[in-house]
Amino acid sequence: MHLHSYQAKQLLRNYGISTLRFGVAKTLEELKLLMRSLDLRSVEMELTGKDREKVAAQTRDEAMFLAKKWVENEEKSALFSLVSIQEKMDASPKRQLSLSIDYEKALRKAVFTTPQHAYTWSYYPSSLEKEQIALPEEEKMFIPIVWQLLSFYEEKDGIDLQAEIVLKKGMPFVQDITLFIDERALFRNEELAVFYDPYRYTLQEKIAEQFDIDYTSFSGNIGCMVSGRGLGYALMDSIEAAGGKLSCCINVDKGASKDLLHTGWQVMLSDSSMEKALFYLITERIDCRVLAKDLVDMLKITKVDLPIFVRMEGNYVKDGNLLLEEAGIQTVSSFAESVKKVTKKGGSSVD
Repeated sequence: MHLHSYQAKQLLRNYGISTLRFGVAKTLEELKLLMRSLDLRSVEMELTGKDREKVAAQTRDEAMFLAKKWVENEEKSALFSLVSIQEKMDASPKRQLSLSIDYEKALRKAVFTTPQHAYTWSYYPSSLEKEQIALPEEEKMFIPIVWQLLSFYEEKDGIDLQAEIVLKKGMPFVQDITLFIDERALFRNEELAVFYDPYRYTLQEKIAEQFDIDYTSFSGNIGCMVSGRGLGYALMDSIEAAGGKLSCCINVDKGASKDLLHTGWQVMLSDSSMEKALFYLITERIDCRVLAKDLVDMLKITKVDLPIFVRMEGNYVKDGNLLLEEAGIQTVSSFAESVKKVTKKGGSSVD
């Protein structure tokens, strides 16, 4: 279950974690009053309902103009029930904190990303201590809010979290947050069940749920299948920074079996906005020769005319890449190359 950004921010505020200003409006008049009361200028707005759409505005007038266009569009107004807005500080260098679970080792994994570096550390929940936050001296001012987010993460249980952190007047604030709640863990977090919103899910997400597939829809044109939700978040941010945007992302961190690959790919293909695809599968458990054969067989069956790129890492990766390349599937060797290839205009398809 994915929460709306404003719902996730409210949870953080209830926990005492500082966030930038945000609010929700159901009408244009409410939106105008909300922006005045919060004294918001540069904002990000999200339409929420049977669909969702985001847009950034640099002034109040621009925000009202865009909102009015949404409301006056009969097709769009029938799909949306409210507008959420949040303060944006585009001039401030952003930090990203991703928190996820390594199911294989029963470890928590934290990744703190700055404009220059990514700092990673793992820990067992029972041994969590503030001193474990391994950040350099120039990033020390972020340790208090990182510690708060780690504590929140452990208390709620059964969630994955990615927070965008900025400095405002020298103090760290959460600017945006993505929060995923494992619905199977709601019995341990009953207070989170009130946030369930059936309109939050696209048709593809509802179909994927029936097959126990971790699938998230977005509004871009790049489809991704990844071996870890944290990896998916990192790819999404890097792709957006390079000028691209995801249409969907499937997480197969519990095993890239042949059946899961085929079913997940069929769900991805049902999204007509997907124009290119990236498979980014990294795990010690993978025999890349087997994975490559499964991918080749799958793509031969579907015969899609899309640019497709594959990054694998595991056992026999060279042999696996050779099988893919012989089938006319482009392979990539690094995170940076993956982002560059998938955001480049054009591309090639499977032979």
